[in-house]
Amino acid sequence: MYGRMRADALSRAVPRAPGYIGGMLEFVVPELRDGLRAIVDQHFVPADEREFAAIVARARALAGWIAEPSRA
Repeated sequence: MYGRMRADALSRAVPRAPGYIGGMLEFVVPELRDGLRAIVDQHFVPADEREFAAIVARARALAGWIAEPSRA
């Protein structure tokens, strides 16, 4: 059984490393943002922003909702 499972796993194509959502870097403190971007750029390809636009928009809305009391 193990041999069949191993052979099956090895026969599958390995997808490229996942990208990162560059829009999420805006939530990193400004002092660390450029350094973090440099690190992830070395290891990952930025994902297509259009594919994750809704996620980034929801994150912005949530961050705004959470921070609203401190802005008042």
